[in-house]
Amino acid sequence: MEQSLNTTIKHKLLSAFTPEFRAEYQKFVVLLRHFLLRLFHNDILKFENQRRESIILMMTFFTAAGCVISAAILMPYLRALPGFTSETVWVEKTFFMTLCMAFTGIISVINWENMFLDEKDYHYISGLPVKTTTLFTAKFFSLLAFVGILSLALHVFPIFIFTFFLSEMINVNPFYHTSLLQFGVVHMMTNFMANLFVFLLVALIQSILRILLRGNTFKKISMVVQTLLLMGFVSIFIWFPQMASSLPELKEQYTPVFIYYFPPLWFVGLYEQLIGNYDLVFKMHFYIAPIAVTLLADLYILSIPISFKRFSRLISAKRVNSRFSKALRSLKKSFDKSLLQHPIQKAIFYFALNTLRRSRKHKLQLAVYITLPLAFAVTELVLLSLGKGLGYFHEKSHVLIAMPLLLYMFIILGLRVVVSHPVTVEANWIFRIAEGDYPTHYLRGLKKAVLVVGILPYFILFFLVYTVCWGVIPAFFHSVFCGVTAVLLMEIFFVNYKKMPFVSAYVPGKFRVKDFWPLYLLGFALYIAAFSMLGRFLLHYPAFYIFYYGAVVTDLFWIRWLRYKRNRGFRFVFDEDPEPAMLSLGFDEM
Repeated sequence: MEQSLNTTIKHKLLSAFTPEFRAEYQKFVVLLRHFLLRLFHNDILKFENQRRESIILMMTFFTAAGCVISAAILMPYLRALPGFTSETVWVEKTFFMTLCMAFTGIISVINWENMFLDEKDYHYISGLPVKTTTLFTAKFFSLLAFVGILSLALHVFPIFIFTFFLSEMINVNPFYHTSLLQFGVVHMMTNFMANLFVFLLVALIQSILRILLRGNTFKKISMVVQTLLLMGFVSIFIWFPQMASSLPELKEQYTPVFIYYFPPLWFVGLYEQLIGNYDLVFKMHFYIAPIAVTLLADLYILSIPISFKRFSRLISAKRVNSRFSKALRSLKKSFDKSLLQHPIQKAIFYFALNTLRRSRKHKLQLAVYITLPLAFAVTELVLLSLGKGLGYFHEKSHVLIAMPLLLYMFIILGLRVVVSHPVTVEANWIFRIAEGDYPTHYLRGLKKAVLVVGILPYFILFFLVYTVCWGVIPAFFHSVFCGVTAVLLMEIFFVNYKKMPFVSAYVPGKFRVKDFWPLYLLGFALYIAAFSMLGRFLLHYPAFYIFYYGAVVTDLFWIRWLRYKRNRGFRFVFDEDPEPAMLSLGFDEM
């Protein structure tokens, strides 16, 4: 009855407008849904139910994160601990809003390709009878809807937590619905504006790159910018908690960099003004925050048609320039003769390298794994250098020793995951037909590609860095130690790998991270602690390197023998069916 009443009201409202308007409205709704799903979905998962589960898990994660973080930072106010008064509440709000904006920044960078109309949209929509204004309006409102859903997931519980924990300090009665509604609206509105600011800022950076750069130059530069932005947002979770205690001092000293150029404080100031805190510092933010969001929204709306027009002109057949200089050709030929003697190894090696080079999706996935350890290492080194001076880099400290071990771990893990994600599943029929009787050569070609992409460049980089810090001999010893350890990690991670890289179907959940994450975390901590202490010991006693390398060679032979024994006569896995528990969470039966 209620559903039929709603349908009747909807039809009466639509009948009040002209047929042209109703037609455009229906197109707008379809486009809005399409663009919104593009922001939530990704092309990695083969099954629609997996995509639905990934959305539910993402929203659950953000909801739990917002609840846990807000409860943790406000617990001292509930206990009425000394030093936590109504005058310091803004510090916790700034802390919480900064982390939420960092979460939003990470999501916005991951959705870099979906911020504007891309090649798929151009090919699918350009020939349809859709007005450009309808197209651009739907794209903008899909962005607003996505940020709104994300903000709701992050703040649905913090609204009540902030109200209950701070009810006496902010003059809000948590049991009076009008007061609670007023505070909840202010909390949600300011946090939505903060999240929208971050999303639009990332979109503005991309639009500037799209307008200034063209073709392959844009793709290369934007990938670098995307990685740097991702690393920057991740680093906020490392350095900001360490400096949060100094926020009151920065405010009291009226530090211009903090007052005017720290965006989270703009929205906290608007928050405080709307609930009745008329501090002079927050008073100016009452105008800065709305102006900043409005300005970015206007620039984004203007950049949508500009970037789309520029992009439509650049759609053309792309030719790859494969000309090598004589020296590079000679080097490539020598490399092939020495390390890629079997034709299958050579084919898989260059197939993997070219796929990683050309697939933006896979490069972004690998960048996600690299940015976490890189952000941690860079942030820790900067903080330590500020505290102890540049002389710290000449010490053989645990941080400097463990840095390559940490980076190698995540790079090889990232490559292990990335090669399991298909570029296109439909292309695996080529490999099914051409699959020979030498599966070991396929795996060796893949691991040599991992060696060239994930180990060799960083070996050279760390050798140069350690040479500047410690000298040539210690740098060489420790770089070789970390490189050999990385090779051992590679063999361990690929010991049960039975897929054809980049063309086999990917089914998530095989590692059961949700069930075994404590064991994975414990293993990671033991790995870093044990090998960093071992690396420091070997730096002081280089004569023992020979024993370590002997043990590694023994382990490598044992791993290969074990793989040969277990996988004798195996065939590659091209298709996997997801487990029933992975396909549905039980909603289909409701």
